[in-house]
Amino acid sequence: MNIAIDIESFDRQLPFLIADSKSLQRGMVIDAPGGAKLHFQGGLVRKAVDIPEISQYILQLAVDIDVGLFSAWLYDKLKSRSVERVIINRVEITEITENSIRRVITEQIEERR
Repeated sequence: MNIAIDIESFDRQLPFLIADSKSLQRGMVIDAPGGAKLHFQGGLVRKAVDIPEISQYILQLAVDIDVGLFSAWLYDKLKSRSVERVIINRVEITEITENSIRRVITEQIEERR
């Protein structure tokens, strides 16, 4: 099962922090806790003032994924950064918390079963 995740942020270093790498390329696979894999799809850079960049990922879920562990990991990467919103399969999260990330991912999994 695959779930699209877009992260809008003013922090240009955030994708590198998520990947735990000094370089990024489209298609790069990031091993995440809980049995999940994030596939970096690229970024959208907007040249206007006060408009965040968008980093795009595909979350590939294993059958036995630990959503709580993955959500905690992702939230830990985002919590101290200038993140405007996270969009998970077109569901917008503006109050970014570990619980909100977990809730939306869990809902997406349940909808597809």
